[in-house]
Amino acid sequence: KDDHETSYKELGEKISGIYEKLKCCKLKDNELVGIMMKHSDVEIAAIISILCLGGAYVPLDQEQPLERLNSILEQTELRYVLVDNESAKLNNANITIINCSKYSSKNDIECENICIDKRAYVIFTSGTTGIPKGVVISHKAASNTIKGVRETLRIPKRPVVLGLSKLNFDLSVFDIFGILSCGGTVVYPNDEERINPEHWLNLIRKYNINMCNTVPALLQMLVSYCLMNSFEIELLTDIWLSGDWIPVSLLKEIDNVIPSAEVVSLGGATEGGIWSIYHKCLESDKQQKSVPYGRPLPNQKFYVLNSELEDAPTWVSGELFIGGNSLADGYLKDVEKTKYSFIVHKKTGNTLYRTGDYGRYLPNGEIEFLGRKDNQVKLNGFRIELGEIEAA
Repeated sequence: KDDHETSYKELGEKISGIYEKLKCCKLKDNELVGIMMKHSDVEIAAIISILCLGGAYVPLDQEQPLERLNSILEQTELRYVLVDNESAKLNNANITIINCSKYSSKNDIECENICIDKRAYVIFTSGTTGIPKGVVISHKAASNTIKGVRETLRIPKRPVVLGLSKLNFDLSVFDIFGILSCGGTVVYPNDEERINPEHWLNLIRKYNINMCNTVPALLQMLVSYCLMNSFEIELLTDIWLSGDWIPVSLLKEIDNVIPSAEVVSLGGATEGGIWSIYHKCLESDKQQKSVPYGRPLPNQKFYVLNSELEDAPTWVSGELFIGGNSLADGYLKDVEKTKYSFIVHKKTGNTLYRTGDYGRYLPNGEIEFLGRKDNQVKLNGFRIELGEIEAA
């Protein structure tokens, strides 16, 4: 509830303390370790400690249904789950819970087990059969996206980001590693007020927040609150929106509330390593029926292919496929689903991820998003298969 600030030095000491505790646990090479915490410096320290020991983290949402949580625990076979309070419990006798809030050390740590091809994290998305799918992302995949974004998009000299995304939503990966790796600051809302736009606005003013990386629905909440109260936000200079359609009307409202902001649309899939495509929003976009999806980020590919897996002509709709260096390694322990979604193109030999989305090429080389070919829907950026609801 109370504001708490952490320096890089203090964060380093928390990382070292958790690292020493986990080292005593003798993690297996590239072992999956669960994290079930509220947003905090402890959560970030726990993530980095796991990676430094050559492990990979699995975000666990305390608010998700018990059946879903148990399914994730069964698939991952976790031995350890890191938490931030004494009361955290899991109904699984095979799991050891470690409360990380009390660990701190000034000793140096070694990162000998990190390899770019090892998995860094596993995020579970919705499944058509009601069983969540674990997307396996390597260090190579995530770092390629972060590097590409930093090369392509404007980031403030001293970025201060409002961290609205939960750990099981991969926008959080950039909030942590993209921002901290360039000396920036991550500001998390109090957990009790994490969806309160008034609280967000107070944080923006107090900590001079200049970046917002979130889904359109949450930014719409902030903009609507400001419009209703005749507030203007001059501090925000960079707004990144992804995870869902961006209403053209929202771009117009942003002009009235956050006049100095550059708005960027980002897209892709969890299977494509956070983001794969971007578009810097223009004044002319406000006159269109939809905001363009954009063009691929560096070292990534985005295709519009027909039923024969050939490039569709300009203006002709086709299915969207992602390729390049940010692709996931597939689905955890699910060869069949991996084989269906991650195909090898017969002519090029390249691996492509079948998104299930439709789009078309525009004359300027960008792609326009047209929608889904199945019953998948989005809620605040989270993918939800209607089959999962039916199965319940």
